[in-house]
Amino acid sequence: MKFLTPLLLCPLLIFCQEKSFVHSTTLGPKFFLIDMTRNFPFATISPMNSGLGVEFVKGLSSHFDWCLETGIAFTDSATKVRQPSKDGLIHANFSVRARMFGHGYPIQPYLTAGIGFLNFNQYLNLHMPLGMGLEFRLFNDVFIVTEARYRVASFGAINSHYYYSIGVAGVINKKSKLAKKAVVSPSFTIIPDVPRDLDGDGIVDSADDCPTIAGMAIFSGCPDRDGDGIQDRYDSCIETPGFARYNGCPVPDTDKDGINDEQDSCVFVPGLPMYNGCPAPDFDRDSVSDQEDRCPSIAGDRQNQGCPIVKDEIVKRIKTASARILFFTGSAKLTPSSFKPLNEILEILRTDTLLTATVHGHTDNIGSTVSNQVLSERRAEAVVDFLIDRGINAGRLKFAGYGEAAPISENETAAGRKANRRVEVQLEYKTNW
Repeated sequence: MKFLTPLLLCPLLIFCQEKSFVHSTTLGPKFFLIDMTRNFPFATISPMNSGLGVEFVKGLSSHFDWCLETGIAFTDSATKVRQPSKDGLIHANFSVRARMFGHGYPIQPYLTAGIGFLNFNQYLNLHMPLGMGLEFRLFNDVFIVTEARYRVASFGAINSHYYYSIGVAGVINKKSKLAKKAVVSPSFTIIPDVPRDLDGDGIVDSADDCPTIAGMAIFSGCPDRDGDGIQDRYDSCIETPGFARYNGCPVPDTDKDGINDEQDSCVFVPGLPMYNGCPAPDFDRDSVSDQEDRCPSIAGDRQNQGCPIVKDEIVKRIKTASARILFFTGSAKLTPSSFKPLNEILEILRTDTLLTATVHGHTDNIGSTVSNQVLSERRAEAVVDFLIDRGINAGRLKFAGYGEAAPISENETAAGRKANRRVEVQLEYKTNW
């Protein structure tokens, strides 16, 4: 029996307060849609017709109001067998609203029921409007009201039909009115109102810094969506975890090189991780990075892998001089006539100390392939030794033998074989050998 006592007391406790707020008295216009033409036989062309009305609302208690409404519309009576015409429609209703919430809520859903009449094309009809609505508080004294009703016809030539409306209502009595409630025996203890928690986060609105957004108690009811410990209201990147020193955002990457600014030694210039976010170094400033530059200490041409291009004049002189270098038959010994062109090559290398030389040795096809390969290498080495003996650094010189593998003329004639017995000197700027 004890557990029934609170249930029996609940209806009484609703009225235990002497006074409570009631709905303000409001008045305002509304726009409505009504499907009157569906009453005609055959399929309708325009099922909904619009009209304008005015509604007066006065509060009865904290949950109930009464309303008076009237409106007028001109319906489109066109059907598949009838020409369009405009017929006047006048209606008036008295209804009672039952609101779900009490005073102070910005959104008020409610149910409505009442009685009214409708005059349409000289037909008078009594009906009962039943439906539901939503009232939105736009400002302190202004409301947006929407309704959907089904109006049940009681008698007359007009059938039951649907009615939809939206309107604006303004307060016409600025002073809040209080509804007197029946007072029960003073022996009952007054139960205080349950603190409101609009966002349902378990933190009452009076202690909630963000009463309309669910949050956490540690942040006084405010959220932290990305879980970085920074409240959304102070977080510039609410979907991405970050740091307080960056207003809740991750460490920035100003130059967009994939290396965050805290680890980037060149914040404003895209670079590489191996250089701490800086570009690859370019010692000679020729726009070719050192890791791609065959001549990192000499400014050169990108098309020549960062090395300078040997002048055409020097290339021609070297080619002419190389063609005049001769050896005794079957030997790597230089002929006396070869010293002049060799000295010319020597002078070019002494003049430009950044040049390097590679000497290539070749033979004709007389003799075995193996012996020709060895002979070509010895002849190329003989030229290199000549230059080293006269002061050229060995680090600037290389040689290679190709034997009879790369002839420049036919070996069937004496002249052709003579042309094939040769050395070629190739100059270039290169420091990365």
